[in-house]
Formats: sequence, C-alpha cells, structure tokens
Amino acid sequence: MCSRIADISCLLGGLLAGRGDAPQAAELFARAAERYHEAAVPWYAAEAEARLAEAALSLGRPQQAEQAARAALDHCAGLFEPLGCAHLHLILAESLAATGQDDNEVADHALEATHWADQADGGEGLGAWAQLVLGGALLRLRRYDESASVLESALPALEEHHHEGHVVQARWWLGECLAELGDHRQAGGHFLLAAHIAKGWDGQRDHAVLAHLAGDALNGAGLNEEAAAAYARAEELWRTLGRPQSAARAVRARAGTPCGTRSGQKSSRAVRRTTSPRTQPASLTSAGVRPRAKGSPKALG
Repeated sequence: MCSRIADISCLLGGLLAGRGDAPQAAELFARAAERYHEAAVPWYAAEAEARLAEAALSLGRPQQAEQAARAALDHCAGLFEPLGCAHLHLILAESLAATGQDDNEVADHALEATHWADQADGGEGLGAWAQLVLGGALLRLRRYDESASVLESALPALEEHHHEGHVVQARWWLGECLAELGDHRQAGGHFLLAAHIAKGWDGQRDHAVLAHLAGDALNGAGLNEEAAAAYARAEELWRTLGRPQSAARAVRARAGTPCGTRSGQKSSRAVRRTTSPRTQPASLTSAGVRPRAKGSPKALG
C-alpha cells in the first residue's frame, strides 16, 4: 500500500512540477520518497529523490537539494540513463557550491557530470553547464590554468544551448583566470565581450563592473587608450547607478596616478573586495537566468 501511495504522490508531483508549482511538487516528491522507504523499496525512491533535488534547488533550498541528490545517487545504481546521472551530479555540485562547502567536492561532482553528459545523447547543453560549474570551482580553488581551459572549452556549447547570462558568466570567469595568469590582453577581450552582452540588460551593475575590469586588464596589457575608454564607460555607468565611490575609482584609474600601473591593480582589488565568487549578480536574474549555485560571476562594485 505504501508503495502505491508513493507512486501516486510521485505522479502528482510530476504534474505539478510541469505546471510550475515547485513548492507543492517538492512536498509530494518528498512524501513519495518517504513512502518508498517505508515500503522497503528504496531503489524506487531514487526517481522521487532526484525530482525533489531538482525542485528544491529551483526553490533556493540547497541543503534539501544536496540531501535528496545524495540519496538518489545512493539508490539509483544502474537505474538512470547517463543524462539522468549527469543531472544528479550537477545538482549536487551546485548545491554544495551554494552552501559554501568544499570546492574540491564541487569540482569532483561537476567533473563527474561532464563525464556522464559526454556519454548521453543530446548531452551537449548539460555538459556545458557542468563545465561552467567546474570552471567556477577551479577558479575558487585558484587553479587558474585548469579553470581557463575548462571555460574556453565550454563557451561554444554555452553560446549554442544556453541563455546569454551563462555566456557572460563564462567570459567573466575566464577573464579573471587569464588576468591571474598574466594574459591581460585576452582577459580584457573577454571582459569587453561580456560587457557588450550585459549592456542590453535591464540592470546595468554588471555592465559597469565588467567595463571596469576590462579597463584594469587593458591597462595591464599596456593598451592605454582602450583602457581609458573602458574606465570612462565604467565611470558613466557608476554615476548613473548612484555609486559615487565606484565612479571615483574609475576616474582615478583613468587619470593615472604617480603609482602608474599599480593604480589599476589597486582599483581592481578594491572592486573585487566588494564581491563574493558565489554571488549571483542581480542583472543575471533580470536577464532571465534563475539563481544557480554554479559559482556565479562576482557581483562587483
């Protein structure tokens, strides 16, 4: 009887999820998983736990998503297709990142997700998303060379299969990696490309930050005119946003201080200190990207 009730709960949860009622769907999936365990058929609980993990993450409940994803992986041995396994590992990686847990484990699950996605038909989009999560984890671990390689590999599929907000995330992180590796010219190029996309968003905070980061990178590359233009754009945006302190940093960087190039480096550090690598910029949400834990670009400024 418990098993039949669980079947019905899981079916209803799926219907509600399809209608966009994630809170009720999550409740039904949780109830279904509990009933399957009561019926001593935990392997049947794997699907309900997987659906619960997905719903919980979409609702901003990463702890619940982590618990459900771990349970589903424990119970799903041989039950899920490669795409389903990839999705579960990706949900777990995102949940761990959202709760600030060990980025080595985030990277492990994101890498596992990419392996499963490679084996799946039609897994290119999910694989690119997993690479984005992996790139973010490697960046936070200061493994800049590896992160840059992963993000560069992900970009074509992200541009083909995902919203522009995810492309901005990849270029933003890639710019940071390249700047840390001393390739300031290429870093500036990626910041400018990301800024060009963000220019069309409702919120302009990310546009301002990316323009300022582009200025810092181009300054580091010795491209003074291009750097000055980027700083000027950042200054204008910061003033429009009512951020006089950020605008002042852009003015100082553009004007150039007696410290020379170090002024741009100090400006970059000042901007970065206001950020968290796990924070979702508000403009990504306004661009239609639901908050994810995949190591979102830093909300700077």
